Amino acid sequence: IDRCTNQTRAMWRNYGGAGVRVCERWQHFDDFLTDMGERPEGTVLGRLLDTGDYQPGNVKWMTQAEQNAEAQKKRMRDRQREPRDL
Repeated sequence: IDRCTNQTRAMWRNYGGAGVRVCERWQHFDDFLTDMGERPEGTVLGRLLDTGDYQPGNVKWMTQAEQNAEAQKKRMRDRQREPRDL
């Protein structure tokens, strides 16, 4: 929540500053915990394809390797969308 809402955070520009939001339900930790459960050791909360908001259906607990794979998928998708010079 902090990196999506607190402009003084170093990573804010990549999250809140880039339009990434946390869903209203997850503004209350108990609701987040109900939806996501306890964080498994060695994981962080990651967004699918490293895009979109933090909300049910778009996040899961991921290892660093899984997060790297999601970022790679995003880069590949973005490359496919770029116009190509003819």
